[in-house]
Amino acid sequence: MNKRGQIISLDFLISVAAITLAIGLLIQFNELKVYNENEELKWLELKEVAETAGDMLVSHPDTTCTVNAGSYFFKLLNCIDTQTIDTGTKTKLGIPNEFDFSTVIDGTDIGGTISGQDYYAVQRTIVFNSGPLTKREFNEGTFDSGSSPVQVTLMVWKI
Repeated sequence: MNKRGQIISLDFLISVAAITLAIGLLIQFNELKVYNENEELKWLELKEVAETAGDMLVSHPDTTCTVNAGSYFFKLLNCIDTQTIDTGTKTKLGIPNEFDFSTVIDGTDIGGTISGQDYYAVQRTIVFNSGPLTKREFNEGTFDSGSSPVQVTLMVWKI
């Protein structure tokens, strides 16, 4: 205690207030950083699932078109065999159970309902064919859909 009866000086009180404010701002900044990192991880997981589903849509061996080239067969990517595709098959698209999806073909929604969730959409250009293609059909590009490609949008969200 000094001569005037002061226990704590005004400088000390201002310093304590400034340090408390600085610590509070630092804690708030760290909370915001952790929240943003968690949101980014969720977004990256959603993106990974959607991109994988989009790739599987155009390349899964069970659903892509088979070309009979005489002595050998091969699968044609970005060509979907309408006799083998099931639009509700999450397993063929590699979508885990905690996710859901919707498919839009040239603006027409063919399944799934998004109700306010964050989703990630991927687009692929495909053609449809019913059954195997012959080598001649493949070379001429004659598919069931008149060889016109369609735009497929696959939207994936977490349930």
